[in-house]
Amino acid sequence: MKIIAAIIALIAMTFLGSRYKIAERDKSLPKNHITLLKGGATACAALLALFAAFTGGGAYAYTIAIGLFICAIADMVLETHFVPGMGVFALGHVAYIVAFLQKGALNLYSIIIYAVMVVVTYFVSKSLKDKTKENIAPYVGYANIILLMLALSIFVNPLAFIGALFFAVSDSMIAYRLVFGPAKFNDYLCITLYYLGQYLIALSAFA
Repeated sequence: MKIIAAIIALIAMTFLGSRYKIAERDKSLPKNHITLLKGGATACAALLALFAAFTGGGAYAYTIAIGLFICAIADMVLETHFVPGMGVFALGHVAYIVAFLQKGALNLYSIIIYAVMVVVTYFVSKSLKDKTKENIAPYVGYANIILLMLALSIFVNPLAFIGALFFAVSDSMIAYRLVFGPAKFNDYLCITLYYLGQYLIALSAFA
């Protein structure tokens, strides 16, 4: 039953995510319909995690489901209000962080890894500060939250780690676009990694 649920969720996410990008590119649907497609794909991952919770996944699965539902809302907010949408995504990451802590992911190694990534992010953001006219403080704050989520995911299970890594890479590609402008294949690869990341995080609720 779990395998069937995972396959159904993957097919639904692929369909809705593809419809979202095609409609966005061709402007073939009203904006609100496109927005619903985008959030709907992530909601499928949330439903998968909720199914995992109902079938014995425990507190971890419930918390992951909450995080995914928050991210589905963030998907839709982001379409019209970027910084507030990023703030909602940060709440989703906080839910993931809580879930990973429930799995005992906080240890000396995760703290060291997080500290190293924060230092690297500081120097990268400092070098990029002059390349954009925007206030980068909200972006740096958001980056620190997702990096904590990533550092903790390493000590949960491989699905959670790969999912978190895909999510982080996807967000870094968005940051690249904000600073340097659109790049070939960036948009499609970015959304693919994002949905894959969310799907894998949902699957980790079964592990």
